[in-house]
Amino acid sequence: MCLFEKSRMIEKFRGTLYGLLVGDCFGQLFQESSILPKGSRLVLRKFLDSFENEPGKKGIRKLYTDDTALTLAVARTIESCKQIDQKNLAINYVDEFYRNVYRGFNASTIEIFAKLKHSNFDDVLYPAKEVLNSNSGDNGCAMFIAPIALVCTKNKMLNLNDEIRKAAALTHSNDEMAVTGAILLANAIGALIESKNNLDIDNFLSHISKKLNSSKGDDRLFEEQINGVKKLLNVDNPSEERIVNVLGHSEQAIFSVPTAIYCFLRSVKHKNNMNPFRQVVEYAIQLGGHSNTIASMSGALCGAHYGEAVISHNMLDQCEGFDEIKATAEHLFDAFK
Repeated sequence: MCLFEKSRMIEKFRGTLYGLLVGDCFGQLFQESSILPKGSRLVLRKFLDSFENEPGKKGIRKLYTDDTALTLAVARTIESCKQIDQKNLAINYVDEFYRNVYRGFNASTIEIFAKLKHSNFDDVLYPAKEVLNSNSGDNGCAMFIAPIALVCTKNKMLNLNDEIRKAAALTHSNDEMAVTGAILLANAIGALIESKNNLDIDNFLSHISKKLNSSKGDDRLFEEQINGVKKLLNVDNPSEERIVNVLGHSEQAIFSVPTAIYCFLRSVKHKNNMNPFRQVVEYAIQLGGHSNTIASMSGALCGAHYGEAVISHNMLDQCEGFDEIKATAEHLFDAFK
């Protein structure tokens, strides 16, 4: 890898995790069950303007949620083990949870982590199997896979889909819908890390669709959603209601991962005078629903494509955990020489 390529890749590593953090921290402030009404959208725009355009603006740091917390746990395992080691990851999950119990973990995840702690990590896969319907189909896998996607772009000896499945087994046992969503997002991030500035949207969507095993029913459902993304991108300024009706905005992976991909690609297809990262995150938040995770996933995609330069450091400075995320990106990059 030449010096320029190395410099560009570390920018994209940082961009991915910075985008994830900003989307999470700012998205969780505007979570609503429905699409944001016009008045709330104006409030959102002025709010983001105030942080993006006013250097040194002071304020209470925006807290991150379980999305970022579990991402950091996954990253620590990769830093120490160079791959997903399930016992090490279970320990990191539990440690992260008990240090940050207020992060918004769902009931199934809390029960799994409690069982892991009390089991002394003898069988780290058993708790998820024991918790019936644990995290059924949700985006809990997709929200923490960014570090795996990053390191698999540097170490081609690792199989991205296999590493995702190893990580997912701790919290989403036999949950193909959740795992497929995570695989789709991870392959999207990996493709964007290696992409050039001019992204061919059709080739990109075709590439990530091929990473799914079309013989499985869950994969076919995601392929249908990707087709929905393609169709919406060819519509001139579709309403937020139409986006949500077609793609969804809930915590289910099938109704959030494709939505995040659309939010990102919308900024590529329909450029305007707004900073692309700001455009992506603002639009993801105004769709409502599970906005922090959708904003976090779409922010990660945007950062993976454009690199850290498009992400306002004024916004990053307002995010809890920025210093740790910055160090994490660099450690992940250095994990494989």
